[in-house]
Amino acid sequence: MRRIIILDDDKNFGLILARFLKKNDWHVSYTETSKLFYNKLKKDDYSIALIDLHLKEETGLDIIKVLKKDYPQISCLILTAFASVETAVEAMKTGAEDYITKPYNDDDLLIKLDHIHKNRLQHEELKDLKKKFKLWLSFDDYIGKSKKIINIKNECKRIMNTKSVISIYGETGTGKEIISRAIHYESEFREKPFVIVNCATLQQNLLASELFGHEKGAYTGAYNRKFGKFEVAEDGTIFLDEIGELSLDLQKTLLRVLQEKEFERIG
Repeated sequence: MRRIIILDDDKNFGLILARFLKKNDWHVSYTETSKLFYNKLKKDDYSIALIDLHLKEETGLDIIKVLKKDYPQISCLILTAFASVETAVEAMKTGAEDYITKPYNDDDLLIKLDHIHKNRLQHEELKDLKKKFKLWLSFDDYIGKSKKIINIKNECKRIMNTKSVISIYGETGTGKEIISRAIHYESEFREKPFVIVNCATLQQNLLASELFGHEKGAYTGAYNRKFGKFEVAEDGTIFLDEIGELSLDLQKTLLRVLQEKEFERIG
């Protein structure tokens, strides 16, 4: 869906930009005020929003904060005549994927928009693949109708959108990985990574490096920086299977990481 909505209180600029994008196979809606902008969003679906940084009513960054909360599926770009490193950093922190300077370069604008559009298509394809190969699980995949199973599902639904540490107990084959996947993919973090670490299959002397990563030269054979599983799972979920197989020293380190919510790479 190549649909763009523009919010810019400079009507001449906004209409010229809209015509240019329409000529390049984009479906475009132009709005001059935030009120019209929000009304359009309620009526139609858009994949990208181009938003002017300096508006009369509020800033473009304020608009992006609303979009990230209420319309997270829309990719945002800031339009600004005051481009600077500080502007770019602030826009990215707020949730913008990029920014466009005024006056814009035709090729630069189209390249950025095409890049975002391709990334969205790839993301949708990945979602379809996950569903097709059952990597994307729900609580319906945890089969059972007993009172205990229903209580487990209800408890998981209650806590799934929290950033809590969840302990899952059960004998081998009782579905600990299935329920952990369901918690992740039913939650608001479903678009973020889900990383599995089987603590029983990794060498004890390499576990710390696997979990927390290492810097180049941290030890013999560490030729490059390596990101650990915790870093790979940032903002998502890490499932530590067979955690009881870890050494006591590593369990203490892991407990501190889970409590403090921070860690350091080795070296």
